[in-house]
Amino acid sequence: MNRKIQAYFRQIRNLRQELATLDEKRMQSPEEEQFRFSQRIVEIALEIESIEKRIRLEDRQTLDLINDLRKKIVAALEQFNLWRKKMREMEKLFLVNFVRPGFILKQAVRQREYLETALIRLRTRITNHEFHSLSELEAEIRQVLSHADHGFEADQRSFDDEAVQQESFWELIEEIDPQQILEEVDEDQIARDFKRIVLPAVHPDTSDTPVDTFLTVKEVYEQNDYLLMEAYVVQYRGEMTVDEESSPRERQEMLEERERQYQSLSSRLERRLNALKKEMTPAELDDPEKVEELLHQQRDEIKQLIQVETEKIFNLRKLIMELVQLFMELNQGEADA
Repeated sequence: MNRKIQAYFRQIRNLRQELATLDEKRMQSPEEEQFRFSQRIVEIALEIESIEKRIRLEDRQTLDLINDLRKKIVAALEQFNLWRKKMREMEKLFLVNFVRPGFILKQAVRQREYLETALIRLRTRITNHEFHSLSELEAEIRQVLSHADHGFEADQRSFDDEAVQQESFWELIEEIDPQQILEEVDEDQIARDFKRIVLPAVHPDTSDTPVDTFLTVKEVYEQNDYLLMEAYVVQYRGEMTVDEESSPRERQEMLEERERQYQSLSSRLERRLNALKKEMTPAELDDPEKVEELLHQQRDEIKQLIQVETEKIFNLRKLIMELVQLFMELNQGEADA
């Protein structure tokens, strides 16, 4: 919340505290003195109303900004869809050679980090004698290894484009570091909103949307392109409105959160659009073999990194299973003593 709004809320809080105090004093005062209190109470009420009007004005300005951002997002999405038809084959190459292997690498890294943490935790519990029996330890180890097997299964979801879509797609292929694959957006929430808001709005069975639009949206969904899915959610969610009857603080928090989301999305979408625009030069389009060669190089590097992570995972699983021996040695030592 910005400082101006925070100051407004502080003023209102202080005025309401003063109002409550004055009202209590007025009720306890003789009738001839109550008018003096009543006059100040009216003044305070008018001050509060004036500040609330200023807050509502700030809200309207923020709401206008949000809806302007929405228009910008929708325009960028439309422009991107227009250009992407010419770049479809390169996108497929990118998906196959970088996005999918990249997600597999991410999952391998997460699995390795989980096993590292589990190994330290189990070893500490053993040395602290927190396991009362060998069967209890073995059950815990089985649970850890089972989660490692099933909790980090790689699929073909996309990664956060913000980590990679920075300059032109061509420069991206040459300069991207496969180890800097990050995920900072809530992809599951985007998918839920997309299915709830967008699909019914474009599906032939539930709308009059042109078939071409539906097929474009369907393709975005099938490719798990979460950046474009998020943009479509913004488009079909429509312009934002606020309930004037809601509390000023709740309204302000809701507006600020929506503004933050739209600013982030607009920035990421603009980078994606600029990357595609920069790529659409004759020299680049005339040399698709070079694009494919560079992508294959990135794919091979990612595969090597996946192999390294796989070896680390295998070793961590071995160390975790060997904790049984540590448990037995510690307990045998205590028995001998």
